[in-house]
Amino acid sequence: MRRTASSIASLTVAGVALAFTLSGSAGALPGKNKVDSGDIKNNSVKSVDIRNNTLTGRDIKESSLGTVPSAASLSVAPSGSTQSGIFSGGAGNSTSGYFGSPAQYQQPLAAPILDSHIIDTVANPDPARCPGVGEAAPGYLCLYFDTRNSVSLGYGWSTGSNFPTPSVGATLYFEINGPGPYAAGSWTVTAP
Repeated sequence: MRRTASSIASLTVAGVALAFTLSGSAGALPGKNKVDSGDIKNNSVKSVDIRNNTLTGRDIKESSLGTVPSAASLSVAPSGSTQSGIFSGGAGNSTSGYFGSPAQYQQPLAAPILDSHIIDTVANPDPARCPGVGEAAPGYLCLYFDTRNSVSLGYGWSTGSNFPTPSVGATLYFEINGPGPYAAGSWTVTAP
């Protein structure tokens, strides 16, 4: 059988087509089946969804990016928004003094809650500002107890030189008035 240039060219094209068909998307990036920094011309990417950190800064065209807001503006809870969490603590065999528990906010508040606005809803009920579990008036932190023993008063601190701004939480304290003191429950805060 005599082969002509035309038949050789046809076989070559058919072979290349078969190779692309069999290899699928892997044919575009042999051996990797993914795009990484080595596959991209510098400054050519205009938008990115980075999921596995395979791109580098030199791949991205910075002039196509918008202004990035500051982390502080993204992390502060909007005024009037409400957050809740839990507290628990105890002091073993102590019969006097205090024990503490943190109230750490999921999202920092722009300003701390005034210490006088941290309300023990059992010792000092205030239905206008702490109407029920999961609720607090703006600028108040309400302590709702599930259980307590030998505790006369719960209060807290979130102001002063040891507390950062924006406010990331409060330190709750419980006054002990007998043996086996403990307290547990939930807190709710509403951003001022």
